Amino acid sequence: MTPMKNQRLKVSVTIALLAGLLVSSSSATFAAKIPNKTLKASDLVQISFPSLYKLPKTGCARIPVRYQVNKLELDDSYFSVVITDDEDRHIGEATWYGASSEASTKAMPKSGTLRIKVCRDGWYDAVEEIEAFSTYRGVYEIYLSAMGSRSADASASIKFSE
Repeated sequence: MTPMKNQRLKVSVTIALLAGLLVSSSSATFAAKIPNKTLKASDLVQISFPSLYKLPKTGCARIPVRYQVNKLELDDSYFSVVITDDEDRHIGEATWYGASSEASTKAMPKSGTLRIKVCRDGWYDAVEEIEAFSTYRGVYEIYLSAMGSRSADASASIKFSE
């Protein structure tokens, strides 16, 4: 290989590597720019979740939902986060529990992350008696319901992409 061809090859490889690095870093930057939505059930509890969530091609995913319990008391209270499709069918849910008066249930932390399971195919959880329907690309509703001595509800939309 002549010195000129060798130099051209080095330049071509360097340009290709830099282009690949630029594309991968811009993709990571785009992914990092997906905003979170915050949903509040009065002053009792609030959640934060991604406004856009990319579904896996097959199987299930667990959507992270950060929560902060504010004025929802710990005793005999709970809140649920439910995602439904346009026909009001459940596609996923998660629940936070305060302490029960019988001391059989220990209160969950006042802040943390719930993970809502959503799947490409419908599924059934016999223990929790939850039936969930298939999840596809589109816009869904996410509901927050807090129950205790005071109650409050709120809803927003969440979008799924493929």
